[in-house]
Amino acid sequence: MRFRNVSRAAVAALTIALVRPASAESPVEDYAQKTIDQGVGLLKDKSLNEADRRAELRNFLDSTLDLKRIALFTLAQRAASVSPADLDAYEKAFEDFTLTSYVSRVGAYDGEVLKVAGAAERAPGDFIVDVNVTDPAEPPGTPPQTVLFRVEKEPDGGFGVVDASVQGVWFELAERDDIQGYLEQNGGDIQKLTDHLNALTAQMKGK
Repeated sequence: MRFRNVSRAAVAALTIALVRPASAESPVEDYAQKTIDQGVGLLKDKSLNEADRRAELRNFLDSTLDLKRIALFTLAQRAASVSPADLDAYEKAFEDFTLTSYVSRVGAYDGEVLKVAGAAERAPGDFIVDVNVTDPAEPPGTPPQTVLFRVEKEPDGGFGVVDASVQGVWFELAERDDIQGYLEQNGGDIQKLTDHLNALTAQMKGK
């Protein structure tokens, strides 16, 4: 089970041809750019020591990502048969694992510039946002890499990030494949899955 490298665990694509373009400078694009700028600002803030940076980044990701929704998605139809107590424990383990995994990759940022290039509405309130990533270390004229974010409108009128795609790999779908694979190999035992995620999280934290 490759929980530590979920962004490369499976290749999945959304059909963009059928989506409707979002209007120029739409609220979802504005939200995406402000969110990206906030995250990059934390990574570049020289006033923060490493421990504070990780804590601030964890809080930022927790407020940006809809992790409960993603956790339920990874369980697919199995979620309906899980007891409330086991489901709550799994959601907490999944959230802690995901946030710890992201924060552990802080050192991967190397000054890249992220700029929202556009957005498309694939369904009412469900958007795909295109982001161009430019590496200043690349020679001038090098085409930027494109990263996709899936952003959904929330009941309160705001937005939340529910998925991201790098090099054609969607995090949420890859996570579901890994979670389902583990459950199939372990008799569908949610408690065992929860314990496994907690153990991986503890390893990443150095406990």
